[in-house]
Amino acid sequence: MNNQFKEQFGLAFMEVINQKVGNTCNNIAEAHEEYVKKQSGVAFDIWKDMSIILDESPKKVHDFYHNTWSKMFCDDISPYRDTIRNYIKEYNGKSTQEAVKQVISHLKADNESLQLHYQTVYQYVNYQLMNANKQSAKAKTQKPKVIKPKETTVAKKVVSPKIIKSEPIAVKEEIFNFSFQQSLQKELTSDSSCLEQKTNDNSDTQFSSCPDFCMIYADNIFSIFDCEL
Repeated sequence: MNNQFKEQFGLAFMEVINQKVGNTCNNIAEAHEEYVKKQSGVAFDIWKDMSIILDESPKKVHDFYHNTWSKMFCDDISPYRDTIRNYIKEYNGKSTQEAVKQVISHLKADNESLQLHYQTVYQYVNYQLMNANKQSAKAKTQKPKVIKPKETTVAKKVVSPKIIKSEPIAVKEEIFNFSFQQSLQKELTSDSSCLEQKTNDNSDTQFSSCPDFCMIYADNIFSIFDCEL
């Protein structure tokens, strides 16, 4: 609907209201106030008469009044949205029409001069009720979250394998050589003194100790091998 139709609608509205109440309204605001008073009492059907003036269907005239034109005489509900939401929590489960009536009644109790657009309040209340029902249904179907206990891991003690150290072969060989040299030197020293004594005695058996020395030498070798290896 364009602005020209809105202007024509206002003039037609005031004309029909004056016909019903006796030419007491000087402007459309007074005409609307008179209509609101009559609307709460005796049936006050103006849509058929207005439809003839505007050349539109009665339903179209009716819907345009309630959905669009009458908003200019009503207060904005934006400052009351939080209050309406709090009231709606008490009306959960009731029909939208019942909730709207009680919301308007609560708001007017705090401010008698408050003019609320019924359709706007209805749409807002209906939206809030639908949203609350969705949240409630979602909470019922949602599975509770199971919190699994944290797994505790015990660190196992790592035991290193026992390493048996063995003496290197080179060390054994060194010990053997050292022992062998000591024994050999000892035996040579002993035999040398023996030979020297026999020589001084002018004995014919100065080399008789050689076999003895060889036997002693051999015995030492075997004893060293048996002991060290």
